[in-house]
Amino acid sequence: MAPTPETAAWRKTDDGLVVDAPAVHVRLRVLSERAVRVVAWPKGSPEPSRASLAVVATLPTRSLEAREETGAAVLRTPRLTARVTLATGEVAFEDEAGRPLLRETPGGGKTFTPVKTYGEATLLVRQEFEPAPGESLYGLGQHQDRLLDLAGRDLDLWQRNGEIVVPFLLSTRRWGLLWDNPAHMRFGRPERWLIRQLVE
Repeated sequence: MAPTPETAAWRKTDDGLVVDAPAVHVRLRVLSERAVRVVAWPKGSPEPSRASLAVVATLPTRSLEAREETGAAVLRTPRLTARVTLATGEVAFEDEAGRPLLRETPGGGKTFTPVKTYGEATLLVRQEFEPAPGESLYGLGQHQDRLLDLAGRDLDLWQRNGEIVVPFLLSTRRWGLLWDNPAHMRFGRPERWLIRQLVE
């Protein structure tokens, strides 16, 4: 008989909630009734403390409700619901009518791999979301490939001459995502693009 997974703990905070899942911590902070900031970090590591370069506004008092429902910590505002699965830290968002907006892939959707960069220990972060049939994705800046709909595309997001990176993604399913990270990023499966470039 397989062992049962360790039970996660969660707690409400003044501006949202924190889930301590077996392998990952997840903090949700309500920015407005339509915006929630998600911060995740691996078990055993300290919570990231570097200030955001993009989210700088002073936040007003927020209307929110936090409770546990069927194996998930649930955060609600008048316009948005966010669910964090207690066993995995998987995050999912729904609109005010309960329609799915954005969901991480089953099992948590995020991985943290320790790496060294310029002699400094850091983490390589991978984030995966479930694609929706017929969904179009727009944004991520100005690129030279002439693509408008980015769904199913692979991009290497590195600021350089002729390539302007704006890490904001907008979906036709009525959600937007700001990847608040000033590092080199990749979207889709850019390793396929990089291999194709080397072959050509």
